[in-house]
Amino acid sequence: MREFAPAKINLHLHVVGRRDDGYHLLDSLVVFGGAGDWLSVSPADDLSLTVAGPFATGLASEADNLVLRAARGLADVAGIRPTGALVLEKNLPVASGIGGGSADAAATLERLNYVYPMDEELHRHLGDLWFAQNNFHGAIREYNAVIAMSPIDKASAQFNAARAYFAAGEKDKAEDHLLASLEAAPDFRPAQKLLLQLKDSNEGK
Repeated sequence: MREFAPAKINLHLHVVGRRDDGYHLLDSLVVFGGAGDWLSVSPADDLSLTVAGPFATGLASEADNLVLRAARGLADVAGIRPTGALVLEKNLPVASGIGGGSADAAATLERLNYVYPMDEELHRHLGDLWFAQNNFHGAIREYNAVIAMSPIDKASAQFNAARAYFAAGEKDKAEDHLLASLEAAPDFRPAQKLLLQLKDSNEGK
């Protein structure tokens, strides 16, 4: 099983605040490129990582990295021991500012989402996050924690996911995210307009 980890290009990036724990709040406009790393997972009794590819040497000195941390973190949430033979094909330059490390971590979560036994709600949540990231190229407000988001930011995040599902023809899921968007911010016009468009498309079946 292989997962693509695309490069991320920031068209703009602003630090808009700082939380009490030291993490920053970011406001960015991003697009995802066609170049990227590949992450594969095979069953194994223990957790391991092999790094290959043209930029593998950039990670050779790291005994730990975001891929392993993501795997251990997900296993911890699932309440299981981390396992799996991970292979990272490193095609993106290390520390080049194009989001390779975070994309690798996200790809790890997506692959292991199908391997680790977890409850249905967590499976669905991880799938929604990955789907929105890989199918919507546009404005994304990136924050380090959901609790730091204002109502309009939460509405925007749900709207972005809804647009991705709507474009893919997943209308039921799009409607769920639009309703969540309007629950966070009832007067959020983009969500109101897309919900009307969705309803009109359903009536025109």
